[in-house]
Amino acid sequence: MNWKQFLKPDWRKVVIFIIFLIIFLPFKSGISIGELYWPAIGLPLPIYAENYFIYFGLIFDLIFWYIVSLFIVWVYDKFKKVKKKK
Repeated sequence: MNWKQFLKPDWRKVVIFIIFLIIFLPFKSGISIGELYWPAIGLPLPIYAENYFIYFGLIFDLIFWYIVSLFIVWVYDKFKKVKKKK
């Protein structure tokens, strides 16, 4: 599998990606700096905190969860090939 095939979306990658977005984008967390604390929404980076929408957090989250879904499908395919060889 080359990089083009690895990054190319297919139905499995898209479904896993959407599941991750549904689960982790509305995840409530917080940003704290010293004694200051702001409730935030989004995981791994907040995308919304104290009436501010954080575009970088959204872009990073989308890229991060897509890469995670790519690796999940890649590992699944690798184990599937190993299992067929046995």
